[in-house]
Amino acid sequence: MTLLEVDGLSVHFSRRKPLFSRAAAVVRAVDTVSFQIAEGQTFGILGASGCGKSTIAQALLGLVPVTAGAIRLHGRPLDMARDHRAIQIVFQDPQTSFNPRRRIWELIAEPLAIAGERDRRALKRKAEELAAKVGVGEHQLERFPHEFSGGQRQRLAIARALAIGPRLLVLDEPTSALDVSVQAQVLNLLLQLQREFKVAFLFISHDVAVIRHICDELAVMKSGKFVETGRAADVLAAPRHPYTQALMNAAPTLTGPAFREQCEEPMA
Repeated sequence: MTLLEVDGLSVHFSRRKPLFSRAAAVVRAVDTVSFQIAEGQTFGILGASGCGKSTIAQALLGLVPVTAGAIRLHGRPLDMARDHRAIQIVFQDPQTSFNPRRRIWELIAEPLAIAGERDRRALKRKAEELAAKVGVGEHQLERFPHEFSGGQRQRLAIARALAIGPRLLVLDEPTSALDVSVQAQVLNLLLQLQREFKVAFLFISHDVAVIRHICDELAVMKSGKFVETGRAADVLAAPRHPYTQALMNAAPTLTGPAFREQCEEPMA
């Protein structure tokens, strides 16, 4: 069943007019992009920095105005005032999205508190349950964000994103700041949680190896447009577009022992 439909999405920005120019330049950050994400599926967007990947994520979350196109959730127009529980995001660097003055259990439970839960014991109990799902013990929840490693913080950010039961997680370069072995552990964790929570992913990355490991469907993005789409395995095995071929040729090979062994090991 289709969860999310994006039809002809465009996000254009006006650049400041150069001196003596009569018209402002228009930046077509996203230009007539369409895709669908099925329930429980992982749809990947692969491309270099600045191609418009993260702007799509921001448009889905209502963080930037949409110039044209339609976004539908379960067949009806997306309204983040109503659908904010259905879509959550995990950013590249959780350190910048965590309040450094709050304890980790409070940060994990924050979406529930915003949604109206006022019982601190209930909030803490839920935070403990979610932290256990991502491999962080109850005894660690009184700590502050800076007391955790980058990989642990990303696990905790995932736990927080799952707190209110979203149907779609937007994962914006969630492993790019991590070491290769830690990347693989986080990817395996995501796959495990996806099966358990039956949640779909929109996975944004510039990393071919990561996309290959986690994505079902794939769109390759260049200068605001999708240049190639299809099953991720098919696109990466036999890329047709020259830009996809160039990305494949330029990509570092993350298939060495650290990445491969970690990917093959099930999460404890």
